[in-house]
Formats: sequence, C-alpha cells, structure tokens
Amino acid sequence: MLKQTVVLSLLAGLLLLPCTGEAALKPARKTTAAALSPADCCNPRPASDDIELPMPCGMTMVLRPVAIPVSGFLGDKQFPMGLSSTEEGRSLYEKQMAAHISAPFRQENLPAAWSGKLPADEKDAYCYYFIGKYEITRAQWAAVMEGKEVTEGGNLPVSDISWYDLQEFFRKYNEWLLSSHVDAVPRIDNVPAFLRLPTEAEWEFAARGGNLPPEVQVDNDFVLDEGRVVEDYAIFGSRYDAPMPVGSRMANTLGVYDMAGNVAEFVQGGFRFTISDTVAGGGHVRRLHGAEGGLLVKGGSFLATDEKDVYPGKRVEVQMFQKQADGSFLPYSTRSLGARVVLASINVPGMKRAMSILKEEEQLSGAVASAPEPSAQVEEQPDVQAAPEAQQAAPEKDAGAKPASRDRLVSIDLSGDPLRELEKIYGATSSPFVKSNLDQFRDLLKDVNASLTRERDANLLSSLRSAVYKADSLSNIAFRCYQLNYVLKDVKKKIPNLPAAKEKQMKEQILEHYRNLEISTNFYRLSVKEIAEYPPKDVANKILQLRKEYAGDDRLNTNFRNNLEAFAEHVEFARTQGTARLTNSMVWKRIMPAKEMLSLLNELEKEIHKKKGR
Repeated sequence: MLKQTVVLSLLAGLLLLPCTGEAALKPARKTTAAALSPADCCNPRPASDDIELPMPCGMTMVLRPVAIPVSGFLGDKQFPMGLSSTEEGRSLYEKQMAAHISAPFRQENLPAAWSGKLPADEKDAYCYYFIGKYEITRAQWAAVMEGKEVTEGGNLPVSDISWYDLQEFFRKYNEWLLSSHVDAVPRIDNVPAFLRLPTEAEWEFAARGGNLPPEVQVDNDFVLDEGRVVEDYAIFGSRYDAPMPVGSRMANTLGVYDMAGNVAEFVQGGFRFTISDTVAGGGHVRRLHGAEGGLLVKGGSFLATDEKDVYPGKRVEVQMFQKQADGSFLPYSTRSLGARVVLASINVPGMKRAMSILKEEEQLSGAVASAPEPSAQVEEQPDVQAAPEAQQAAPEKDAGAKPASRDRLVSIDLSGDPLRELEKIYGATSSPFVKSNLDQFRDLLKDVNASLTRERDANLLSSLRSAVYKADSLSNIAFRCYQLNYVLKDVKKKIPNLPAAKEKQMKEQILEHYRNLEISTNFYRLSVKEIAEYPPKDVANKILQLRKEYAGDDRLNTNFRNNLEAFAEHVEFARTQGTARLTNSMVWKRIMPAKEMLSLLNELEKEIHKKKGR
C-alpha cells in the first residue's frame, strides 16, 4: 500500500510537467505584432539604475543588481528555498530547505560606466551578481543567433529553445561581447565576467525579492506589496493562450520582471529531490538528494492554472530529449519555456583575489604560521620511546649521521590563542607520527574557529534585530501607560465624585505598566552594552543591512527604521560615554518622540522615585 501511494504521488508530480502535447491544451493565438524599437524589445520599463550590456544589431541586455550582505569573500547568506507547504505527492519535489547565496563582484570590480548605479553605502558591506531584468526576448535571440534585427514580436520572450540552444546562445554572445566590448563588463584581477544561466539559488533568491526581513520570508511563498495579488506580477491562467511581452506586469522589489508566469525558465544544474537527514541531538536537516536527474525549470508559465504553480519555490523536472512523431529524438523544447541570463565570474580569477581569500580564511580560522615561537620556553626531556611498529619501520642509523632532535616540554599560556599554543607543541616534537596527528588537530581547530566566527557574525545580526524589537516593545508599554492615564482623566471628567479607591486602583495599573517599562528599558540597555562591545565596522555593516531590509514605506518598516537609528545612536553613546550614563529619559525621548507621552513618563518617574524615597 505504501509503495502504491509513493508511485501515485510521483505520477501526480509528473502530470505537472510540460509535455510535447501541451499545444493541444491551449492553441497558440495568432497575432500580428507591430514593428518595435530596440528599446521596446530590450527594456520596455526603463529605470535610472538599470545596467545595460551591448548586443549585436543595436540591441542591449538589461541587468539588475542582486546585493548580498556578506563579510568577505567566504561569507554567504542563508535563505529559505522551496515551498513552506507542499501539495500532496509533491513533498519530494520542493520541500523548503535552507539555501545559501553569495556573489563574486564588489563595487571596485565594476566598469567605470556603472558608477552611481549602486548605492555608495554598500561599497564595503555587499557583493553582487547581476540577473536579467527580463526573460531573453526574441529580438535579443535573433541578434545573437542570426545576426539580424527582429522588431515584429521582438518584445516577446523567446521560447521553443532547448538547453543546447541556450548553450550556443551563451557561447556566441560571450564571444562577441568579450571580443568587441570587454570594457563593458566587470573584471576581477583583469579577468572579465561572463554570462550564463542562473543557478537555482541565484534564480530563487532574486525571484523572492532579494534581502527581505525574516518575518516576511517565513511561510511567505510569494511576497506581495500591500493590496496586491499574484496576478499583478504574473502572467498565467485561463485567459492566456500565449506569452505576453516582457514587462507586462509589475516588477518585484529588485526591479525584475516576469519571474512568475509568462514563460518558465531554465536554470543551471539538474533536478534533485529534497530529502531529510537526522542530525546529532535528534533534529533533522533538509538537503538535496545525491541523484541529479533531468533539467530544472522554475517560475511556471502562462499555461499554469493555479497561482501556486508560479511560486518561486516551485521546482519542475523536464527531460533532455523528447521523442518525435517519426520516432527520432530531439533536444527538449516547448513554447512555454525560455530563460534569462546571469552575469557571473569564476571564484578565483587571479592571484590578487586568491591572496585575499587566503588572508580571509586565515582570519576566520585564526591560523598562524607553523614555525615555532622563538620566545617559547622549552625544557630538554628524554627521548619519547617510539611505538613498537615505529621501531620496526625505522631504518638503521648511519654511523656518521647526526642524532635525531629530541622532543621538548613547552610552556603553554592557558589564556593564549589555542592555535598559537598548538604551534609551540608542533615545534617541540620530532616524531613524524605526533606531527601528523597535530596537523589533523590543527585543521580541526581552524574549522571550529571559522564556524565560530561565522556564528558570531550571525549572532550580531540577530542581536541587533532583537534590540530593535525591544525598542518597539518600549513604545507599546509606554502607549498603554498613556492610554490608561487618558482613560482615568476621561472618567474623572464624567464622574466628578469618582470614589478614591477606584481612582487609586487605576493609578496603580498605570504605575504597574511604568514599572514594566523600566524593567524593559534595562533589558534594552543590556542590548546596547552588548552591541557596543562589537567592532564598530561590523556593527555599522549589520545596521546598514537591516536598514535596507526594512526599506518599505508602510508603518512596520517606518517604525523599525526609527528604532534602528535610535539604537545605533544609543550604541555610539555607550561607546563614548558608557552605558551607565544612558538614562531612561534619553532612551524614551529618542524612541517615543510624542511630547504628551514623554511628559507623562517623566511625571510617573518622579512619583515612583518619591515613593521609593519614603
């Protein structure tokens, strides 16, 4: 029975795949397309910060930057990939899992013509990759593959192309671009960038809108602006029987169009199932299965009938070849499947980047030189007796050979750096077996140090986010004080002879909220103290990341940014003046600027202190 259920589930998944007979489902609508300009075919929704690459025949390839907030070249960002809730029979296809994303380019690697296209404050705290603003259009395809200008229908996404066709497109375009316009692309160590298909992680991170707050990402399979629905961003449903011109719907938060619907899109790499593994402690982790199958397709198409089929986390597997009516096989293609480009680079293009990566790896792991410390205090000790197997393997000593160096006892600094102290031991032993064991232990220690450094970096961001929410809770408690006080005043107006016991009861409720506010403010101050002890540059980079994550204009984002700026000011004050001098009034004045509320809090503070004095 279990086997039957699994088979039926897999078959249900296969029914979602496009097939050679899909044309019978929705016949293509014949339209007479008007002649268009190259701009209409390549960038129908221009923006001031678009990045354009030249193409043959006067066409352009328009890109949008995808910024990744990372520390160094070895840093990456975790984000949820897949669906928070999968349909029955689809759990193996797109179960949500943790994915990681990074990018090769820094602003210093970009062409001079791109100056001003990226925010200046991201220069030291972000890396980038660049993704196509639109799906590859028919005009762009014809310019590269046929060397001719196509304007009629040129703004429609190209489809009916196979994976092999795409590889030929990238080969031809890269050769033309790098041979004729190499200065138009970024370079790392003088090695130019190149275009390719996006990886699944690159595609899905961009499709989800890039750097979004975690509370937006959790259980949110399609991020919508307020008052919007999926149909505002995606072309799908029964009223469509063919693709629409690129850019016909709204862009996502990155300014990228049509990542949902219109035509589905090939990505780099093959399809793999999502499975779960148990980990130490009884938990589990989701990962991609080891068997890589057919081609991987993302985004859904105009043929989709349900909005879930165009969610970014949806994963579809298609075959590499398809059988024709005459029995032959040709590379798979269909009228609902296209692609978009990514501008990428090799990870280690030259010596300068390689040295930067090695230096960063040393900083992450706390690695030190393997030579023994000159100042290490050593004490001569008798030779350590070798193990029997070592004695058997040891060659006979040459009569004129110099005696082997002796092992020594070193003085270990118990408060010192573990790797540095390990080097003392390494330099004080002559046994090749001990040295080999110490080499393995050194590598383990370096890995542990690197993971702890990354954990510390993640904890800093988490602590900052938590501190901002603590500031929000202070506002909420203060508002309750103000609201109760307003109610008391209103009651006293309506009931001039309000019983003293009732008035006292209401005042006590107000004072109770005030006491909670004082306690919460102390917790907030502890967060200020904790963050103030981190390196200022690290804190500034994380504050920048949060500021950009909460860039919206709605009330939540506005409040978050206000609290973030207030907290940043309090941290800077604590660094220079000390946390003890950060008074309650200073905290409240910056977080709760309403004069009436602050006036009430000052009155309550005096009343509390007066009672304590008695």
